[in-house]
Amino acid sequence: MPHPRPGPDDDAEGLGPGLPDDSGLQRQAAEIVGAVAAWYTAGIAELRRAVRSGSATDDDVQQLQAARREAVDDLERLENGLDDTEAASLVRRYADMLRELTGG
Repeated sequence: MPHPRPGPDDDAEGLGPGLPDDSGLQRQAAEIVGAVAAWYTAGIAELRRAVRSGSATDDDVQQLQAARREAVDDLERLENGLDDTEAASLVRRYADMLRELTGG
């Protein structure tokens, strides 16, 4: 039976080692971390436009770029394989982050 993908309204606190199986957990983590990286990518583009209009600063862009870099680094860690505990931790952390970013 497939496991639901986390979304902005999902409660990721119940996830833990072994739930769901390793390959499903790795995939779930990659999807949610990727969603956060995509949010940052869109935000960077929006802030760059705002910098040109004078309503944002280069520092604002750099902050989002650093956050996106962290998400991309975590995606790379996932590609190299994480144990269930680490993958579950990423799912929880990024699910919370995605809720916060999207106002969910």
